[in-house]
Amino acid sequence: MIDSAKDGLADRGLLERRPKRVFRLQTGRIDYVLPDATAELAAEHSPEDVERLFSATETSRPELWELLRWEIDRAVSARRTTDPGPYYGGDHW
Repeated sequence: MIDSAKDGLADRGLLERRPKRVFRLQTGRIDYVLPDATAELAAEHSPEDVERLFSATETSRPELWELLRWEIDRAVSARRTTDPGPYYGGDHW
């Protein structure tokens, strides 16, 4: 779902697709880059705006909400298992 969401954002011009390269060779994978205009657009909205959007989605589209929640939980879990954290000299952010 995350890749399809990124593709949808790229189709609408909110993300840029860049072929991933290793040693100047294309890997067949795509990196998605946040353009400045999209970052500025996102900065215009508060966390409360996002919470309202999530709340509306939860009540009006429960099937989408469950899928979104599952993907978020999966991403957080993956981040926790691969991130050694600040105590091991890694950059937390």
